[in-house]
Amino acid sequence: AGQANINPVNYHWSFGDGSTAEGITMAHSYTEPGTYVIRLTVIDNDGLSGDTDQQLVIKLSDTSRIGSNLFVNDDQRTGDSFTYLIGNDQTGNGTRERPFRTIGAALHKAAPRDWIYVDAGLYDEAVVIDKDTIGLMGVNSSATVIDPPGDSLTRRLYGIYAEKRTGLWIQNIGITGALDGVHWFGVAKSTLIADSVGYCGRYGYYLRMGSEQNTLADNIAIRNMLDGFYLADNSSHALLNNNTASDNGCEDYPFRSLMESDEDRLDLAA
Repeated sequence: AGQANINPVNYHWSFGDGSTAEGITMAHSYTEPGTYVIRLTVIDNDGLSGDTDQQLVIKLSDTSRIGSNLFVNDDQRTGDSFTYLIGNDQTGNGTRERPFRTIGAALHKAAPRDWIYVDAGLYDEAVVIDKDTIGLMGVNSSATVIDPPGDSLTRRLYGIYAEKRTGLWIQNIGITGALDGVHWFGVAKSTLIADSVGYCGRYGYYLRMGSEQNTLADNIAIRNMLDGFYLADNSSHALLNNNTASDNGCEDYPFRSLMESDEDRLDLAA
């Protein structure tokens, strides 16, 4: 019997600012505020097409943190969404065509307001963010996972660490096997959203020493030795929404704050 020649479906994106791209999942940054209509056109192997539109309003405050996009991919695997090429820290430059292998290499090149897109993979590194207004975006917290090398009781072994930074954004990242999954020291006005931390030797999310005015939303903490979420040492005025803690060592305090303020909004999912 003959075999039909089946071509992959084509995905064409138009972002409303003159930019276009091809692929199932795209990342795009706008440099100017305004209202943009994003159109996705899908064409099948018979030449039939369909499209859908989505209007997006970009405010001036949104563009204030727009810089360059950098890409990281450990290997080619099912679930890759940002780039399908194998990363290399020696020959890569952080573009979609030449991604880095590690998050650390991308952070070394990154400047404030840059976004780092981390594709599906298991990243055996401890991530240290030493610049303001850095965005770290994974595919989802099950696909993009940080597992730093060493035992989870190793002193100062953190999945993501930042000290005295502002304007960070961490989204869709999973962390496992660290002492603390996220350890922020004096980090302010930053966001953790749709992240997942589990099987850490101490805390899932540990914000301390005046880590104020941060937003934590839709995060998960599971099976960490102590608290799932711990806000300590004047880390107040946090906006907390729809975070889930389960099977952590301190179940009596699934979300603990030593300095809870009347302005803290706690909305912890059961």
